[in-house]
Amino acid sequence: MLEVIPTENERRLGALVHLAAIPAPWVAPIVGLVIGWQKPFLRYQAIKALIEQLLAGLLTASLIAISLTISLVQLAQKGFDFRQIDWVQLLIKSLVVWLLLLAFQAWNFVNAIRDAHWAYKGTLPNRPKWTERLAAKWTGLRN
Repeated sequence: MLEVIPTENERRLGALVHLAAIPAPWVAPIVGLVIGWQKPFLRYQAIKALIEQLLAGLLTASLIAISLTISLVQLAQKGFDFRQIDWVQLLIKSLVVWLLLLAFQAWNFVNAIRDAHWAYKGTLPNRPKWTERLAAKWTGLRN
């Protein structure tokens, strides 16, 4: 493991990358990556945030696509006759999908706060997640 002691400014910027990724999921990590390219700790935080936000976006898009596909298949089976649609079932399915998306976004929010906390402390987690191990490998902080 490469020992990197981040400055206070790097720690603050690393935490800011994670916090800014909440309202700007891909923009904030890319800006952090551009700003911190020469600083391994900040580059690590930006890459980790970018990986996690891209995965979150992919999961969200997948859930929406699956839900839409199921709805379209059910509609096609009924010959696109809107009078035969079970609207209660459709509303319940939509509610479940939206609740799943809300729960996932809440988890993503808590994860961003956790990552900002670790970045502000200037340490890497003792038991890193696979995204943290991947970001560390890409930045040379850990092998």
